[in-house]
Amino acid sequence: MKKLKGKDGMVENTSIGAHIVNVILGVILAVIAFCCVVPMWHVLMSSLSEGKALCGH
Repeated sequence: MKKLKGKDGMVENTSIGAHIVNVILGVILAVIAFCCVVPMWHVLMSSLSEGKALCGH
């Protein structure tokens, strides 16, 4: 079995369009992850703090 020179896999070079799509998908994934983590963080911090502090007084 021959070893391929360079990169392993079928794609040798990626185009600039593929890099742009990867960046856009990364940004969308980061926004979705942020939108999922913030509510969980709020619930965690709410459960650790006092009830009166959450009401503002």
